[in-house]
Amino acid sequence: MERRRQRLLKPGVVAKIFDVRPRTVIEWVRTGKLRGFQTPGGQHYRVCQSAVEALLRMDRPEVEALLRMDSPGKKAGLPDART
Repeated sequence: MERRRQRLLKPGVVAKIFDVRPRTVIEWVRTGKLRGFQTPGGQHYRVCQSAVEALLRMDRPEVEALLRMDSPGKKAGLPDART
């Protein structure tokens, strides 16, 4: 059985796609909102490209809710500037 290699992206690349900070992408991986993993050395994270593509295909309101929920302003109790 042939197995295709999954293309992996760094958190910084994913962060640019969603206009968030790399730290937010890492938190998404840690909480299971985005499929990825911590490298064996434990210092780096990688995100599966297919997971990013799946998130981009989701209904726009669901993606916007995820972005608002994880925005620094939301955590500080401030209104979201994106809406």
